[in-house]
Amino acid sequence: MRSFRYQAVSADGTTLSGSVMAESVQAAARELRQRGLVATRIKAITALESARNLGRSIRTRRGTLRFTEEVSTLLSAGITLERALEITAEVAETEVDAAACRQVLRAVRSGEAFAHALESQPGRYSRLYTSMVRAGEAAGALPAVMERLAAFERSREETRGQLISALAYPALLLVVGSASALVLLWYVVPSFAASFRTAGVEPPLAMAMMLGASEFVREWWATVTVLLGAGAAAFVAWSRTESGRLRLDSILLRAPVLGALVRGAETAHFARAMATLLAAAVPILEALGIARNVLSNRAIGAALDAVPQAVKGGEGIARPVARSSAFPQLAGKLLAVGEETGEIGRMFDQLAGIYERQTRESLKRFAALLEPLVILCLGCLIGAMILGILVALTSIQRMGL
Repeated sequence: MRSFRYQAVSADGTTLSGSVMAESVQAAARELRQRGLVATRIKAITALESARNLGRSIRTRRGTLRFTEEVSTLLSAGITLERALEITAEVAETEVDAAACRQVLRAVRSGEAFAHALESQPGRYSRLYTSMVRAGEAAGALPAVMERLAAFERSREETRGQLISALAYPALLLVVGSASALVLLWYVVPSFAASFRTAGVEPPLAMAMMLGASEFVREWWATVTVLLGAGAAAFVAWSRTESGRLRLDSILLRAPVLGALVRGAETAHFARAMATLLAAAVPILEALGIARNVLSNRAIGAALDAVPQAVKGGEGIARPVARSSAFPQLAGKLLAVGEETGEIGRMFDQLAGIYERQTRESLKRFAALLEPLVILCLGCLIGAMILGILVALTSIQRMGL
């Protein structure tokens, strides 16, 4: 799935711009039509633009979470929607969040539905979010729906935070260790070459290897940098294609440790989305289509494509989910129990809780394995380099240099 920047016109003639995630330009146009917008321009966002938008996307997600929590709390306290939006705009942490909230408030005051007002904010509220709000308004249960949305958004943000925490320390170690090795090869090791040339003797094997590596780094660093950059750019471009992303996600699912972690996290996301949508009385076929968009792994998403057709054929949801092999076997068994007891929504909720806990535990185990592995590899590399330098110093002392 790729990011597209668009300009569009709403039903009231307002010109809007923003970004949308879709498989293609045509899919992006369809997504905008579902939001009640007519696209006038759609353009794919480049990798550089995506990098620039990363920080903005993180701020938007956090702003959406705060907005949802605050509106949910105020509605549960019996405050009207308009007053809740007023208070939320007043206490917003950033001017961007406050402006977005005020725009929603103006739309609600003009008579628009809350869900439609949220859809007019490009890039801030997902299809799942607006669909649940629309269902909550229709059922007269908006406070309960906003509370569930707050729990859903909070759960996703916590998972992201745990993943970042698990990777931050190993990434820092890798950067510092690599920088230390480069400093040794660039500045320290070359100083020994002149001493051995003056003495007319061959350096020890370890030092000879380090001198060769140092010479290679100093002479070819520009070429290597260009090749690595070109390789990385080609890999990113390939991974952004549908076939490339599908292939990459399939490989990821088969990877040791990481495969189970990704499958568990995607199961939790899908189940939580389904539980949230079904609790808001969203029809199951529509809920399946919306919840599929929550999945970031294309291989799992592709495996779920046959589920809606099976549900239309009267099979229910448990059997096609189990047959798709997209999720662990436990998912199909629990959903079968839910269908037998008529509590499929509660079973999705239970399933989400199980795999959210397992994902947190898997992240902890992954971090516990990754950190010592990175430390061991860098320690061996830098330790071997230091040992080679010490051997060279010993040789120089014996030669009286």
